[in-house]
Amino acid sequence: MALDITLDPAMLAVVTKGTQPTDADWVPAEWVRTAPTGTLASTNRLTTAYWYAKVTGTVNGEVDSAWLRLLVGPAGTVALPDAAAGVDVWSKITDTPEVPVSKHSTVTIT
Repeated sequence: MALDITLDPAMLAVVTKGTQPTDADWVPAEWVRTAPTGTLASTNRLTTAYWYAKVTGTVNGEVDSAWLRLLVGPAGTVALPDAAAGVDVWSKITDTPEVPVSKHSTVTIT
């Protein structure tokens, strides 16, 4: 049976730079197989755009990669916090028995 990481429930958290997510910060993310085109569309807090985090899983030598997607901004799932220094993007994948949590990036907000 081939490894398929997209079968695991996944969440993303967008938090003020330098902080760790709390339970309230986690929101469901959507798995997508198609890589995002170009770079992050906008880091302007007044714009809504999809943000992506690439995830790669390895089990017994099998490797699978996909992207988590979340709509961020005023009309999105997550509104950006008031953080002049930027935000950190985290992922959490629920598997059995592991629940890996990873910091993906820091994004500067304008």
